[in-house]
Amino acid sequence: MGFNQHSRGVWANHLIYNIHLLTGKISIPGCGPFSLTGQPSACGTAREVGSFPHRLPADLVVTNPKHRETAERIWKLPKGTISEKVGLDTIAQDRAMHDGKMNVLWQMCNNNMQAGPNINADRLPGWRKEGNFVIVSDPYPTVSALSADLILPTAMWVEKEGAYGNAERRTQFWRQQVKAPGEAKSDLWQLMEFAKYFTTDEMWPEELLAEMPEYRGKTLYDVLFKTVRWINSH
Repeated sequence: MGFNQHSRGVWANHLIYNIHLLTGKISIPGCGPFSLTGQPSACGTAREVGSFPHRLPADLVVTNPKHRETAERIWKLPKGTISEKVGLDTIAQDRAMHDGKMNVLWQMCNNNMQAGPNINADRLPGWRKEGNFVIVSDPYPTVSALSADLILPTAMWVEKEGAYGNAERRTQFWRQQVKAPGEAKSDLWQLMEFAKYFTTDEMWPEELLAEMPEYRGKTLYDVLFKTVRWINSH
């Protein structure tokens, strides 16, 4: 990861690839120049599916009107549903929580309180600020979980199905291998259940409802999960 984040990252990676080629340490077990990312599936289920505050899936961005229109068409959403405003990144979220401009945070697939800058100055005071509420989805009592107001027991990767970006930059799907213990549920199950408690009438302005009146009174689960068929949806 250090090479990728270096000011000469491309040059450094080319050097590594050339060394592997010259020494023959490539395409054989135990050898390979591909970097391992620091966070879970950072190359796959972060960049490719649009988990960042400024991005949409497939390298589309929220600031591009044509990109927003493409995503809305595939997702069967009214035109204008996707905001052109870039959301807060992790550091900006810390500062917003610390300053009282944001008061709810839900952490998944990471351990924010363990890694990151200015933890004692911004992150921890923001998480524990009176009036703020922090949810952590995690299978273990991590530092983040111990700092949260609510812990949601979460299934491990073999206890749920899902997809990830592997080292050779392919999106790979896996199936559930064993049942999760106790009340642990997958991250996706948690999001889908959460979406059942909000309706379009509560969350959307009238102009969006007028454009697609068939969505009136529907829950966000009905619109975002139940309606869309992801395979060949475009």
